[in-house]
Amino acid sequence: MSGHRGEVNGWACDTCGESTYVVHVDDGTTPMFLGCRASAGVCPGRGVSMMYPRGPVPDHVRRAVAWEWYEPGDRERRRRRRREPETYQHVEMGGLLLRPLTRAGRDALDGLPPPEEPPDRPPEGAVRRALRGIAGGRR
Repeated sequence: MSGHRGEVNGWACDTCGESTYVVHVDDGTTPMFLGCRASAGVCPGRGVSMMYPRGPVPDHVRRAVAWEWYEPGDRERRRRRRREPETYQHVEMGGLLLRPLTRAGRDALDGLPPPEEPPDRPPEGAVRRALRGIAGGRR
């Protein structure tokens, strides 16, 4: 089982070029491909996983997360076993289900480390050294 609880992944659409961002509420397996959800149901395209980019999640991505991966509880599993046997099998094999962002997803996003902020200004002497390098060391 994959251990992506609390992580954010994206699926880039091969048709509209937009991305769908999803946070993991639980650990589990997710698909490589996902129907486009970035264009409010208008785009018939297919998103391809960004493979869990490493590093801090940028603010613009955090704000764009509208979905969450979750493991259904026992009651939902029983219901899906009768009505959606393929989905039930997916979950029994460690797969997660997708739903619109809930409080659990917002809490997972709140638990992410803050994005790295660029320094207010370059370190002392960095600009001078860079310019000296461009000018070939001339003063």
